[in-house]
Amino acid sequence: MLDKIKRFLDEREKWVSYGKPLRQPERIEELFAICSGCEFFEPKSEGIGRCGECGCNLKKEGTNLNKLAWATTHCPLEEPKWNEEPNLVLERPTETEEERHTRRVAERAEVHAARAIQQVAQQAAQQAAQKIDQQANPPKPKKGGCGCGK
Repeated sequence: MLDKIKRFLDEREKWVSYGKPLRQPERIEELFAICSGCEFFEPKSEGIGRCGECGCNLKKEGTNLNKLAWATTHCPLEEPKWNEEPNLVLERPTETEEERHTRRVAERAEVHAARAIQQVAQQAAQQAAQKIDQQANPPKPKKGGCGCGK
């Protein structure tokens, strides 16, 4: 899970560092058609899914948390089914020291938030496992079955 969060943060950092370039809606629909035909595609609802390889959200429409909309992204497979947009200028704009500091603080906050989410999920899973174990193995009644010990 942490690998997928890190991959998302890396993709987001690259996208932000190049000025948040977006694909045209027609191109997003083309890429969604490619992804929805892939063996790793996990449908959520009509026009929305998730890449089982990288964990990113894939939407037929819109730009909010949609990997397909970010022009700096590519298919995560070893042999990608689609790539970054060819007309994209991939030179980072000059970043001031203050902008760099702000970006790094935000990145650290995102990583800490992701770790906190993972810890909460692990604790919830442990509690659920304990509850299941208790239900599967209830305490045995003492002699006589009434609990009086006789």
